[in-house]
Amino acid sequence: DEVQAGELLARLDGREIRWDLAGVLADRQRASRRRDGHLADHDSGAARLAELEVEQLAQRISLLEHRASNLEVRSPLAGLVISGDLEQTVGAPLSIGQTMFELAPLDELIVELSIPEGDIRYASVGQSVRYWLDAHPDKPRVGTISRIHPRAELREGESVFIAEMNLDNSKGWMRPGMRGTARTDAGTSKIGWRLFH
Repeated sequence: DEVQAGELLARLDGREIRWDLAGVLADRQRASRRRDGHLADHDSGAARLAELEVEQLAQRISLLEHRASNLEVRSPLAGLVISGDLEQTVGAPLSIGQTMFELAPLDELIVELSIPEGDIRYASVGQSVRYWLDAHPDKPRVGTISRIHPRAELREGESVFIAEMNLDNSKGWMRPGMRGTARTDAGTSKIGWRLFH
């Protein structure tokens, strides 16, 4: 799905937080009554300990209220949800740091060029590249290599180097995951590479 910045992606279940909050509020009320009783008995040491407990519980309440007010997951940017399925995660527990969604901005994309080991000597940063998307094979476009990864990777059973091009996609004609081919002039011969978004 395409989403806008700030759009609601998911709402987390806050029942456990509300239960914890109700329990801590009751604990604070009891600690406040104990503190007041110790003050009435002029037992300043016990009153001070009860006051510290009230302060500690107040901090816990503040934390739980903050969590309760932040149960909505909203998109930080406008783009496309490329992974994450709510239907598979409904009712499942989450852990801290777990990825729920992956979002890709659509206004600018990084295109990866898969360059065979034998051709890497012909590639360089700043080099102009013509590319064709499989979805638009009749429309060649031009980009510039902005980065080349320093070590080879195994892609589709072949050892390749990955070069990157940053491309403006303000018209929205590219989508993450599209494939194509790329070609550049390397001296007297043309080199063809596979293209990945």
